[in-house]
Formats: sequence, structure tokens, C-alpha cells
Amino acid sequence: MTKNETNKWIVPKYITDQLGLFECDVCAPVNAPWSCAGRVITTSENGLGKDWDGRVFCFPPGSESYGWLKKCAAHKNSIALVFAKTDTKVFQDVIFPNACSLFFLKGRVKFHYPDGEQADSSPFPSVLVAFDEANSRILEQSKLPGYFLALNNS
Repeated sequence: MTKNETNKWIVPKYITDQLGLFECDVCAPVNAPWSCAGRVITTSENGLGKDWDGRVFCFPPGSESYGWLKKCAAHKNSIALVFAKTDTKVFQDVIFPNACSLFFLKGRVKFHYPDGEQADSSPFPSVLVAFDEANSRILEQSKLPGYFLALNNS
């Protein structure tokens, strides 16, 4: 694996620490240096085919986000981190009609490689997506730099 494989990025700990502990991380990297959840389903285990329990964190592989976000919307009790490409099919068909809130992170996130080393800035802006009211409140009350936007999908 090379450092350029962006589908192997790990979410910075400062982001997930602000969101609290999740019951399940459904797209966890294999051998991640830290975890945000009590249970992890690694990317090699195909979390789309598994049952999700409790509060879920989802950082889907960029090219495969549609199915993951549809499952987040159906599960409800979840927060997803995705690139803020609001013109895409996944935003138009899944996120905007189903999300309760969005939190646009300020600046470009510097993700980490599997060994924990920090990468350069992401090529795109990032947004946290909450699919229920409880997780929306968590986003709104977080101390993350950025902008919270409530949607009319509660």
C-alpha cells in the first residue's frame, strides 16, 4: 500500500473525540492506530453486509459512498463523514432528503495514514452528516471548527 491510497485514510482523532464514543465503526481501517467505537467492522469485512447496532460512525470509501449512506439513512442512529460534494447523486438522492443536519468542517481535513502519520490536506472539503436528532445535537454542540446546518428532515 502506498501513501497515496486515499481509501485507506483514517479520520483524525480530534474529530471523533468531539463526537463521543460510538457503538460501531462500520468502515474501520484494518489495524488503525485508534478507534472511535466499541465494535469495529473493518473495510475488509464488508460492513454493508453486516448488521449495525447502536450508534454508528461511517467514513465510507469515497468511490463507494452511495450504498453506505443509504444504509446510514435507514439505520438513522449514525454520523457519516464524507466529502462535501453537494452536487453529486449521493447528496441529492440520499443526504439532502434524509439527513437531519450537516456540519461543514472548516478548512481541509488532514487525514492520517494507517501507521498514524498525518497526510497532507484533503483535496476536498469535508462534512459530517447526522441522520437523527440525537446525533444532530452532538454535532451542534461539538467544539469542532466549522458550520452547523440543521435540515428539515427530523
